[in-house]
Amino acid sequence: RSKQRSVGRKISLPKPKIWLNVSIVLVVVVLLTLTFYASQRKVVVGKAGTSGGNEICNNGIDDDSDTATDRDDPDCVINFAKCMQNNWKPGAKYNLTRDLWPEDVPSDLGTCLNISANDVLLECNGHTIAGEKHASQPGIRVAQSAKVQNCRVTEFGYGIEIVSNGNGNILQDNILVRNKRGIYLRGNSDGNTIQRNSFRNNENQGILISAGSTSNILRDNTGCDNPEQDLW
Repeated sequence: RSKQRSVGRKISLPKPKIWLNVSIVLVVVVLLTLTFYASQRKVVVGKAGTSGGNEICNNGIDDDSDTATDRDDPDCVINFAKCMQNNWKPGAKYNLTRDLWPEDVPSDLGTCLNISANDVLLECNGHTIAGEKHASQPGIRVAQSAKVQNCRVTEFGYGIEIVSNGNGNILQDNILVRNKRGIYLRGNSDGNTIQRNSFRNNENQGILISAGSTSNILRDNTGCDNPEQDLW
């Protein structure tokens, strides 16, 4: 009986051109679909934040989706080292990083920090803000719902002034020394809190509250060597 040998043959399978073409078509369709929906998506972007980002600093919303809101968001914390009159951002925290001296104060205005926006937190970190001796303007002026803390203000007409009808401000842990008046509340300023401040060697009063101002809270302040009166 003769032996049979099995001889292997090389079998060439047809290339899966059809399946390859179908796969390419599917990928293109998916990409086009994603592109279409992306173009149709309405993107809502918050107003510009305090340092160029998208966080609004006083609305309680995480506008730029970084899990931080308001002053916990880096967009709402600003370090600065100069006198400022305008462009304050509502709700932002401002950190003063150096002492400010008379040459830093605009000579035509006389006020170093004019906080014109609402809900601003000014943190001076113990730095001094100094004006020209016997100046008639305040070192710091606030309007509505501002918080000013850890500032040393000297040689101004008023260390800190709350404008007429200025309400809901908090002035705390400040040192007011050698001004004409330490803190001055102009008329009809209501609901302000003045606490843990020190008034020394001011020419007139430590604190002056004008007529018509009501419901202001004064507590734990200390004053000495203010010739007219510590509190008027």
